[in-house]
Amino acid sequence: MCPKGLVRSTSLTLSHQGRRLLAELVADTDHLVDEKLGVIQLSDFGLSSFHSTRSVENHHVAGDFLNYAAPETDFLLTHSPAADVWHLGCLFMDFATWLLEGPDGYERFVDERVTRGLRGERPRFATFTTGGGSPPRTVVEVNPMVLKQATRLSKHDRSTAFTRELCHIAVNYMLVMRDTNQKQKPVVYCRGSQLAAADRLTSCQAAEILKGMVDQGNEYFMPSTAPVTPFESHKWKRPTLEHQYSLQQLQQISKKVRSGLLPKEAGLKKPGKIVTEK
Repeated sequence: MCPKGLVRSTSLTLSHQGRRLLAELVADTDHLVDEKLGVIQLSDFGLSSFHSTRSVENHHVAGDFLNYAAPETDFLLTHSPAADVWHLGCLFMDFATWLLEGPDGYERFVDERVTRGLRGERPRFATFTTGGGSPPRTVVEVNPMVLKQATRLSKHDRSTAFTRELCHIAVNYMLVMRDTNQKQKPVVYCRGSQLAAADRLTSCQAAEILKGMVDQGNEYFMPSTAPVTPFESHKWKRPTLEHQYSLQQLQQISKKVRSGLLPKEAGLKKPGKIVTEK
């Protein structure tokens, strides 16, 4: 089965290039799967809204979309092109899981991701944990179960160069921690890199990389083996986001922002800090 249809990120790219941001992309029930053709498409854009490419706007997140929400939206309820790239990375991990492990593997992956964060217990792609010491702090990072799943898929007996690279892009170039007010940092994609990126790819970069992937020869899509550095290894030097607030404090801030207050009015006085593993 050739999964070339899996990587149709063109619509997201066009929405960003057209000075519009597609927010609240999809819920996890909005995937159309054609198993004969190996095509997975996105559907149901009923909650979408248009903004400028530079806009950062409060917007209520609904339903199962919370499972895919970029972590910075939890305490600021903001959306940006970078948040959309996070969402797409989540979907790529779901797609790769479905492709190699089928619906049972997908359901297991959902169950393994369940964690308690600012919005209750949900199968999130990021975790919020209270760090030790004083003053209190909350550490936001990629869910460890997502990293383990990427490793499991890369070592799967049906894994291909395509699925391994898809996991690499999703985890190391899309599911990257950032502060909401952070300006886009330059990111250079490297297929054989041993470091996670300092920022997320732009949608234009992702589209170019994926176009090059689907233009590869047939061997690229055939089962094969290759050395795999576990994604949970500290060698990747993955950035995390730290806030000088306890988890309970951030939960209260998030609740107040959802009620209509601006983040500073809700008590978010200090910006988050990006920390890279040493």
